[in-house]
Amino acid sequence: MAQIENTNFPKKVRRMLGLALDSWNNLMVLSLGLGAIAAVIVGISTYAVIKLQRAEAEDASAAFEQYKLGVSAQAETAKSEIAKANARTAEAELRIKRLEPRNLNWSAFVDALHEAPQSKVEIVYFADDFDSMALAQQIALAIKAAGWEEPFRGPIKKPADWSEPTPMAVDGQPTGVTIVARLGSEREAIMSGNMLPSDAEPSTPFTAMRHAIMLGTGRVATWTNGPHAPPYGTLRIVVAPRE
Repeated sequence: MAQIENTNFPKKVRRMLGLALDSWNNLMVLSLGLGAIAAVIVGISTYAVIKLQRAEAEDASAAFEQYKLGVSAQAETAKSEIAKANARTAEAELRIKRLEPRNLNWSAFVDALHEAPQSKVEIVYFADDFDSMALAQQIALAIKAAGWEEPFRGPIKKPADWSEPTPMAVDGQPTGVTIVARLGSEREAIMSGNMLPSDAEPSTPFTAMRHAIMLGTGRVATWTNGPHAPPYGTLRIVVAPRE
């Protein structure tokens, strides 16, 4: 019986770094799988980082807005406190000013009466106020210094049953300096209220005295032909407490 010769030769396996092709294939598949997993992890991490950064940005923005609100509230509070402090300061200054005696601008007063038409003058003052008495004395001395007849000066006298402010008993205003007169003509009465410009007014004792007191004290009131007005030809100056 004839024998068949075995012609199968042993297959030579090539290796690299001790690993065959199949092993390298398996490693490649494994690495691809690991890379995919890593890519997923990187994606998840990136998403988480973005979310956290956005949340931090929103928190920072909210905190900044809250800070601005706080600063604004503090600024408004500061403004309110400053306004209150200014008001208290102004009130204190006004109180101090009210305690200061009124002083007549002597030269302006005398110059306004010098060479002006003259009349008899009486000066009455609120007796319970030392400042009123002192200002009445200054006005009386200034009238005499201007060359006018020395005026009568004394405290306001009121009826026993009088209930209104004391200066009103002689037609004066409750505060400040008032010139009281009894005027004859309608034109003179209208001009006594300063309804005409100064250049249209004739120079009379009344207009001269009104101008002088305005310059001397900075403010003056007038009252004419009232129920308690003095006789014709007499000017009454009523000195009441300061406003």
